[in-house]
Amino acid sequence: MGLRYLSQNLDDFDCNQDGLVLDASITLTDGFYVTGDYTDVSGDKGCGSSTLKAGMGYRHPWDDYWHMYGVVSFADSDYDGGGGDSGPVAAAGLRGYLRQGLEGYVELEHSTLGDGDLTASLGGAYHFTRAFALTGDVGFSGDQNSLALGARYHF
Repeated sequence: MGLRYLSQNLDDFDCNQDGLVLDASITLTDGFYVTGDYTDVSGDKGCGSSTLKAGMGYRHPWDDYWHMYGVVSFADSDYDGGGGDSGPVAAAGLRGYLRQGLEGYVELEHSTLGDGDLTASLGGAYHFTRAFALTGDVGFSGDQNSLALGARYHF
C-alpha cells in the first residue's frame, strides 16, 4: 500500500494541479495480482479530478533481480469542472533492484480516457526495511508531465 503526493502539468488545459494518490496491490498467485488506486487532484484555473482505477496484472521473472509485468485496468474519472470519463487502461513495464535496497522501474501506459494518451514513466523506491520504502517517479506524455513522491508499506 502506498501514498504519494502528485504534481501534474496538463498542457491541453494550461493547468497545474496536485493532490494525493492512494494505491494498493494484492498478490493472488506467484504471477497474478490485483491492483487499484484512487487519485484526487485539484489545480489552478478550476481544473482537477478524482479517478478510481482497478485492474489485474501479471509479472514474470526476467532474471534473479528483475521482472516484466503487464496490467489491464478500468478507470473512472470525475472532473471538477463537471462531467467525467471512463475506460480501459493498459500498462507494461520492467521492475527490479538496481542494488540492495534500491528498486527501479520503467513503464509504458496507454489510457483511453479523454482523447487517449501514452505515458512513459520512470521511478524507484529506497527500502529502509523490508516493509517500508520512500518512492519517487516521473511521467511524460504528449499532454502532460508529472512528478510523484511518497511512501510505501508492504504488509
